[in-house]
Amino acid sequence: MRDSRFYKPALAALAIALLYFCSAMQTAMNKDRVDMELTRVTPLENAPPALVFTTVALGGFRGLISNVLWIRANQMQQESKYFEMVQLADWITKLQPHYSQVWRIQAWNMTYNISVKFPNRDDKWNWVLAGFELLRDEGIQYNPHEAVLYEEMCYFLYHKMGGTSDLAHQNFKIRWAWEWHNLLNSNHLQLLADATSEDLPKTGRNLAVVANMKRGLHFRVFDAEGGMILDAHESELTDFNNDLPILRTQLDELWSQPEIPLEQRSSVLETLASVTRLPFLNGTGFPDYVNLVNPQTETAITMEEKIRKKHKMDIFLMKEVDEKYGPLDWRLPETHAIYWAMEGLRKAKTDKLLPLRRVIYQAMQMASRRGKVIENLPMKKLEYSANIRIIPKANAAYLEMMEIDPSRVEHISQGHRNFLIRAIRDLYFANQRSSSLKWFTYAKEVYPDLWYEDSDIDKFVIQNMVEDLEANNPNDFRLMIEHHISRAYYNLARGETELYQGHIGTARKIREKFMYWIMKPGVKRIETRSLPSMEELENGVLKTLFDPASGTPPELIAVWETLIPNLDERLGRDKDRDATPDKDTPEPGSQTPTADQEAAAAPAR
Repeated sequence: MRDSRFYKPALAALAIALLYFCSAMQTAMNKDRVDMELTRVTPLENAPPALVFTTVALGGFRGLISNVLWIRANQMQQESKYFEMVQLADWITKLQPHYSQVWRIQAWNMTYNISVKFPNRDDKWNWVLAGFELLRDEGIQYNPHEAVLYEEMCYFLYHKMGGTSDLAHQNFKIRWAWEWHNLLNSNHLQLLADATSEDLPKTGRNLAVVANMKRGLHFRVFDAEGGMILDAHESELTDFNNDLPILRTQLDELWSQPEIPLEQRSSVLETLASVTRLPFLNGTGFPDYVNLVNPQTETAITMEEKIRKKHKMDIFLMKEVDEKYGPLDWRLPETHAIYWAMEGLRKAKTDKLLPLRRVIYQAMQMASRRGKVIENLPMKKLEYSANIRIIPKANAAYLEMMEIDPSRVEHISQGHRNFLIRAIRDLYFANQRSSSLKWFTYAKEVYPDLWYEDSDIDKFVIQNMVEDLEANNPNDFRLMIEHHISRAYYNLARGETELYQGHIGTARKIREKFMYWIMKPGVKRIETRSLPSMEELENGVLKTLFDPASGTPPELIAVWETLIPNLDERLGRDKDRDATPDKDTPEPGSQTPTADQEAAAAPAR
């Protein structure tokens, strides 16, 4: 017979033990659910109390709530109430984080619809970046296997940031480039609290100095050679004061610190670059994979951690992207489009991957056309030119895509033709004649119907610059020659010697071809059809560039004065002229080029 005295206490003890065991198991299971991303529902924030109460009370009916909100969001979108949509869409993503469509619409709304409402270019950038980060930091984290989200991110990168559809696209490119340049390179920052003009350093290398003086902040920046490229008070940077309050906030807690932490230094340098609108101090956009793959130093550890935690990127995949498609400059949005397309191809659980594959060859075409970052120090701005080093890999991307997507071979091959034509011209203009001839021969083999039987590399390049060679209009040819001479001297000023030589060589070839054609039998010889000598054409372009009425920025003129030999003689200037500048001559930096002048001086896209 059971002893009732011990039976019930034993059952109670067993129940307590089982409850304790279940509690321990539940804690471990909850941790595993979070680690394995099985639980992603985030509590609502800033929602009306009624919505919070209804969400908790209904539990499994969260989908019904999100449907009501979704209907209301669609109505607001049709009424162009984009700002009101932001909060509704945010609630929907909290209620149904696995619904990829709401992430897409919310990000698109911020990047395209809301950003264009702001006239200020920095406000535009904040919304564009917010839309991209919404997908990268939240949408992808909750839906790592949704190919459409990766596709949308890539489109933002190579179209909104890398393209030219938005009037503020240059600012988008610069802000993105600054972020990654400061991340991948170590420039020095010196802060001077309660400083006077005597405290400011007279020289330095890769050094940015911010001094807190009685009249406000004073900035002094030195390049890699120790040259001072900026010496200005904050009042002189009136066009870019939007970021000054942010910079002051960052500096408030740093003035008294003997050493600035790497993370904070990077943030200050990024804001400082935005305030001063200076090109990069020194460095490249190419990661040091040797140190980043296995970081040992504090700098490398911090850099890898920021890439992984803030930008949600894997240094090993970055290395793989560079090995397959590079070397790519990671300061450019299209490079990141290739990365996220690769990430999507690796993680997406769907057979519909062709859009991501198309992103790769489209971004590669863009990178080959403008994938080289040029720091134009005289003009204090960033510019871009063709990255001829990746032409072979961009070509391989086209061939791979045609093999993967046979249904679109005709469409892709047309893009491939245009890519080859552009590549041949880019190599020709970069003074890489042998490489240009190599790709010209390859293109004739792949697309024989595209070429004239008697065409040579010189005739082909010129043929693609004029519609009718046989028209023999000397004015058209002279304008073309003068354009290349202008481009040559512009590249000389920004340190691109190969492009200078390439454009001068192209101008010379155009003149030679024209003079040869007008001397052919059957062509009526008219004296006025002849062109001046190459020397006369160059001198004429220089006189135009140095003419005050041309509006050429004084910074370029100052560089040409030191680089172009026999300039006084070529311009017909009096060698004994007074060296003192005319009172009406604007000081360097005081004359802002017009939009037309910038377009004329900008590198070919």
